[in-house]
Amino acid sequence: MRICLFLLATLVTITSTFGKEKENPPKIEEKLKIIIPKFKQKATIEEVLAALRDESIKNDPDKKGVSIIYRKGQEKVKDKNFNFDFENMPTGEIIRYICIASGLKYKVDKHAVIIAAKNIQIDELVTRFYPVDPSIASLFTELGVQNYFEALGVSFDAGAQIAYLKSVSRSVVTNTPNNQKKIQEIFKALNSETPSIETQISIMRHKLNDLNQDLNLLESLVKEKGKKHEFADINKKLQLVLPKVRFEDGDFDLVLDFLKRRTRDLDHKGEGLNIIFSLNDKHANLGKVNLDADDIPVGEIIKYICNQLKLKYKVEKHAVIISK
Repeated sequence: MRICLFLLATLVTITSTFGKEKENPPKIEEKLKIIIPKFKQKATIEEVLAALRDESIKNDPDKKGVSIIYRKGQEKVKDKNFNFDFENMPTGEIIRYICIASGLKYKVDKHAVIIAAKNIQIDELVTRFYPVDPSIASLFTELGVQNYFEALGVSFDAGAQIAYLKSVSRSVVTNTPNNQKKIQEIFKALNSETPSIETQISIMRHKLNDLNQDLNLLESLVKEKGKKHEFADINKKLQLVLPKVRFEDGDFDLVLDFLKRRTRDLDHKGEGLNIIFSLNDKHANLGKVNLDADDIPVGEIIKYICNQLKLKYKVEKHAVIISK
């Protein structure tokens, strides 16, 4: 009798679960869309990333959040304190801005986001050969072939390399699939009589550094055509007028902190303007900021400072990114 009851219970269990599909866990891309209402940290990178992980869990309906793996290296940012203050921003965007500001890189894997220094390999590398028209080979001699492609937006992180083989008119490149796409487009344009618009812009940027800012604006207009509404909030913040601005030999970091605080005071939402400074060893000895102006929009202040220190800036949906 007991055996019969056991078999009946087992049959009921099997019947109740039969035909039910196992629910797939949400993809990490969906988790990266988790909105963090308020993220304010002044701490080391490890502490910042740990806090972001906790915030992603807190604001995730599933309470699982985003797994973040930080691979420690010998990078100088390890013990440096960073100051971040974001509001109503997706977790994925916060990760991207943290990496830009700290000079780290990241990779979205199947189950986690991996963050590491640029001298640590985290991406798949592939090797490809590209034909090179001998007539364009002279373009590589001024800066060197790798510097030439870096100037056009191609990155060469750990394990990546490029060489020009003059004897066979070929370039051999080892890099990530995404960078290989960029390199392929550049070679296609260089070897073609009618380069694509995007590559023409890139080549112009390399040859005419003084036009960098205008070209960035042109690229943004091309890429964001029809999406101007996405930039409405940040454009309003750039138009905020500061009654009085006085900087005499001001430190760059302190000037940026001042702009963040003042725009927060003037913004009716109290959010202010996110300004991300891309950390790089080349940014040492930036120089001092000098400005004396009344009733000046924040966007004009940023433009003036970047011109003065020979920096460039890019306006994105959530922040302004400043880099060398």
